[in-house]
Formats: sequence, C-alpha cells, structure tokens
Amino acid sequence: MKKNLLKKIVLAAATGFIFSSSAFAAQTPALPENPALPAIHVDQVGYLTNYSKVAVVTEIPEDITEFVIKDAKTGEVVFTGKLSAPRFDEMSKENVRTADFTNFKKPGTYQLWVRGIGSYDFEIGDNVYAVATVQNLRSFTLSRCNNPMYDSVTGLRIEKSHEQDSRAILYFSDALNSKGQIFDMSGGWYDAGDYGKYTTTAAISTAELMMAYEVHPDHFSRGQLLFPEGVATDKKMPDLLTEIKYELDWMQKMQRSDGSTFHKVAGMQWPSHAITPDTDTQDRYIYNTCSAATAMYGASMAIAARVYQPFDKDYSARLLENAKRAWAYLEKNPESIYRTDEGHDGGSGPYNDENDIQERVWLAAELFKTTGDKTYENYLKSQKIMTDKPSFFTWDDTLGLAQFTYATTQGADSVFQNQVKNAFLSYADELVSKIQNDGYNCTLAQNEYTWA
Repeated sequence: MKKNLLKKIVLAAATGFIFSSSAFAAQTPALPENPALPAIHVDQVGYLTNYSKVAVVTEIPEDITEFVIKDAKTGEVVFTGKLSAPRFDEMSKENVRTADFTNFKKPGTYQLWVRGIGSYDFEIGDNVYAVATVQNLRSFTLSRCNNPMYDSVTGLRIEKSHEQDSRAILYFSDALNSKGQIFDMSGGWYDAGDYGKYTTTAAISTAELMMAYEVHPDHFSRGQLLFPEGVATDKKMPDLLTEIKYELDWMQKMQRSDGSTFHKVAGMQWPSHAITPDTDTQDRYIYNTCSAATAMYGASMAIAARVYQPFDKDYSARLLENAKRAWAYLEKNPESIYRTDEGHDGGSGPYNDENDIQERVWLAAELFKTTGDKTYENYLKSQKIMTDKPSFFTWDDTLGLAQFTYATTQGADSVFQNQVKNAFLSYADELVSKIQNDGYNCTLAQNEYTWA
C-alpha cells in the first residue's frame, strides 16, 4: 500500500496533476482553445464511489442534451446521462450546465465526453483523496525552516536555511524586553509565499490540522507522510502529529514572559524569488505584538494539550500551561493590541488583526473543551458574538472555530449550546444556498477569492 502511494505521489509530482497522467494519455483528446467551444470541468482529484459526482460544461448549444462517460483506457462508453438546463453563472460570466453521474459507481479511470469534446482523466474510487491529502500534508514538512533534508519524492534538497534565526534580533523595546536583544527563533514553518514565520498563521494552521485529527484520528498513521531523509520521526505518534509538533515547538519560543506572544520573525526586506533559504543571509528580526495572535496561539495550545495527551503527558501539560498563560495575559489586557513600529512590515506581511474578540472567544472555547472549567464557559456566555452568524474562518476571524468547538463540547450549558449551534448552522445553511445558486457549486462569494 505504501509503495503504491509513493508511486502515485511521484507520478503526480512529475506530471503536475494529482491522480492524473491525462496530459500524456493516448485516449485524452486535445481540449478546445476556442472559448466558444465547450469546456468540460471535472474533479481531477477524483470522485468518491458512493458520493455526489458532478461535472460542469460551459458554453454549449441548448440542443446538446446528452453526455457520456468513457473508460479512459478502452474508450468504451460506460454511462450515459442528461445535461442540466443551461444557466448563467454570474461569477464566471459563463453559461453553464451540469453533468450529474452520481449513480455511476464503478471504480476506475474515466473521461466525460460531450459531442466530440472530452475531459481530462478523472478517477472514481473509495480512496481518491489519499494522494492529495499526503501531498498537502507533506508541504508543511517541505516548508520547514532549519531542518536539512533530502526528499526523494520531489528531489528537493535543503542543506541549510536561515541559520541566523537562532540569533534573531528584537526590533523594538517595551517593558519586557529591549531592542537588539537576541532570541533563538529557529525552527517552524515558512509562511505561504515568503520566508516569514508568523504566530497567526502558525496558530490557525496547526489548530485546523489538529481539529482534523480529532475528528478522524483513524485517518492518520505512522509512515503516512513519507518523511524525507533528515526528518526525525516519533515512533509514538502518527506522522501528522510529528509534523505539527515541529511547528508547536517553534510557537512556544514566541511566547513572552507575561503570556503574550511576539508577532513574527522575518527579514527587513523582501527577498526576490531567486533567493533561496540558504542564500537569504539578511539579519532576521522579531517584530511587534498582537493580542489576536496571542489568543490564536493560546487556542492552538489548548487543542494540542488534548491531542498530545495520550502520547506525551508532560508535553501536553506544558502546552496547556502555555494556553492558560495566554488567557491570563488577555484578561489583564481586555482591549485589542496591535503594536506598530516604523519599517516593521518592510520584508513581511502585517497580519494586522486589530479586533481580537473572535480570537478571544476561540481561546475560551478551546480551554473550556480541554479543561471543563466553567470560568471559560461563563466568559463565552457573556459575549453576544457567540450567537452571531459567523463567516468563513481565517487568520483574522475565528468565530466559526469558536462556535464549532463549543457546539461539540460535552458538559456545556445545553440552552446556550443550542443557541450557538443554531448560529453556526445558519452559516452552513447559507453555504448550501450558495452552492445551489453557483454555477460551479462553489461556496465562495466574490470577495472571498483571496490568497489567504
């Protein structure tokens, strides 16, 4: 099984497609370059055998009413279906029709055809998300800072990267520390598109990965991530938790003596795309503080205290203490804090969350779920925002995460919990409505197509 998965990952990396060698398959037709001709959009990651299977076809004459599914290897027609009525999709400005083949449940590799135009290959199966999942999770490993490695899957070799992070320079002075003070900020993951390391994105990334683990721990195992040479594995826990721990250990370095957190570690200038981690030799600085980041940090630590408890009780206890220290700091500082210093964003993103209530309630919800201490629940009950409809959760709005956590916590006040559930489910209903009204069955609003 592991060898087969490795083979698929290597093939996917080589072709640039997940589960698809369609760019080279003999049966794959040339797709039309003329935008007036129909284009067929299938899920190249794949379709689960017993779940919905829908493709989108654009700009075809109304007299065309039928589509077929063909075996990608033999060309044999294995399913015939009817296209939906055309509709105009406001977001893409296209006339679209859907091809629903949910009732076709035979695992295999296929193409969808509409009057001489065929799609790329796609798979139907019970495990179509396996490679995509592993590739996504491995991206965290390959984004490690200060971990020499050689990855045989991608060919990536990292011999050194930002070694100066072990002597990062504080950019500002305050009551706790002085400008120019040196800290060891080595480790952690680089951010999405730069060499900065940020408490906000570290917190929400680790948290959501751990929440996935909590929901389905059976989906994660040792050996799953095919760790590169040079990456240490922990035999006591699944690879996912080993990887998350690498980031958690860096995050702990960002917590200050009063329970707050530093905001980010980065250079003073943006490196060009030609600069690799080993050639970016500029000094690295520790920038500003942010109460929202502190709250997110605490929430992630509270989740981690639950997740790692079966594997390392001492580590779990330390993580919980970190979360409580963040809470204590925020109790003493009830107003949002976002420190700014001239030049602090010269080589890194701001992540300037200046309204931290969504992050405070998330921290309280996670601490309540982890400890059962009614102090945290009482705080949640005092915050009207907990029964507001949330929006999509991201680094500057974690209300939905707070509501989900509280709604799934045993021993909560049943009346208030139902109110929170209803608020959360109202957002779910809104997403369902968006799917039904979007030509591509997508949940995103126009302003939600962002890099974050």
